[in-house]
Amino acid sequence: RHVRHLVDDNELRLLRLFPALESRGGFLVRGSEGMHGASSRPGHHHHGSRGGEDDENPNLLHVPHQHGHKHSGEGGLRFPLNRPENNLIHRDDALVQGEPRLSETEYDFAICRVRPNTALPVDQQQPVNGLISLWQQKESKDLNVHVHVTGFKANASARDHRAYMHGMHVHVEGNLTESCQSTGAHFNPTATVHGDRRASIRHVGDFGNIACDKHGITNVVFTDTVASLTGPSSIVGRSINIHAHMDDLGKNPHIPASVSSGNAGPRIACCII
Repeated sequence: RHVRHLVDDNELRLLRLFPALESRGGFLVRGSEGMHGASSRPGHHHHGSRGGEDDENPNLLHVPHQHGHKHSGEGGLRFPLNRPENNLIHRDDALVQGEPRLSETEYDFAICRVRPNTALPVDQQQPVNGLISLWQQKESKDLNVHVHVTGFKANASARDHRAYMHGMHVHVEGNLTESCQSTGAHFNPTATVHGDRRASIRHVGDFGNIACDKHGITNVVFTDTVASLTGPSSIVGRSINIHAHMDDLGKNPHIPASVSSGNAGPRIACCII
């Protein structure tokens, strides 16, 4: 069956089609124009061009072989993207109005399936679950990040906006053997101090804050120009951590935790990119 909604805010159904990928914490898919040699049936692929009408279909996204090697005419799985007449990828909330057509150029994609930090004491745990989707045009610095997670323990009566804010960072290790506690420190290959996502001096992994609503739901899109899906600043294979409190963006130099990590409190949820 065709997957009609590749980008689905409520559930990424691709993972149900590929259970082997779920155990690896996520996967990278590449979209390109004119990709050949793919079957439209999940679980079936072969090498060489089929010579069918799907070969040049601009509304298909190509998922490469799982065995990892690259070669000419690579086979794989292809899924139709459900697009309205304006050629924008459909999302229920329509947050992203300018998403490009994959047929016009190549984009890299990654996902991060968020799960709670079960290593915390039970009274500190929050049932935060969801999906972080990332996409980036090749040769571009703009990394687009869509965060849709639920389960924050929000205080609906809180009047201070900080009560709804949660620091979110890329950590260096893609290791969940001890849940979120084994993901290491912030991804900081340039050995700089912690800062805001928009700051000139910051960790590569500094994504700043996300905000939830009174129901404990976050659904937001932002663009980052430092982190990447390729090159020396690539975050693929690393982890994203969401923290219990607001990131102070390193603006309290008298507090060591502010300088190192934004003093955002314990990690309440995480995932591997």
